[in-house]
Amino acid sequence: EHSSDFFDTKADDVFYYNRGYAFALWQVSKALSTDFKDIIVGYGAYSDWTYLVSSLQQASLFKPLAVRNGVPNGLWAPNHLLAQNFYLMRALAAIERIRTTLARGAYAE
Repeated sequence: EHSSDFFDTKADDVFYYNRGYAFALWQVSKALSTDFKDIIVGYGAYSDWTYLVSSLQQASLFKPLAVRNGVPNGLWAPNHLLAQNFYLMRALAAIERIRTTLARGAYAE
């Protein structure tokens, strides 16, 4: 809403909330990958699962010096929320591929 304002006091709240959420999902997905490794590998979803885990890791470890909510195509003022959203959308796409892979494999049996 306040993109490209010099001071945006809500952008850092959104950024750090999403970062904490991505960190929690990253830790849960790492734990699930060890618990359900046979199922993930058996259904052929291992590459998508590792893509999911790495996307969540990158979203949770993204640490800008100061969170900036700049213009989406700005050269001098980056939009850190948009960059973080890139990693979260990669994770969402990986979840959708995993879901369809597991559903297709479950119906085949």
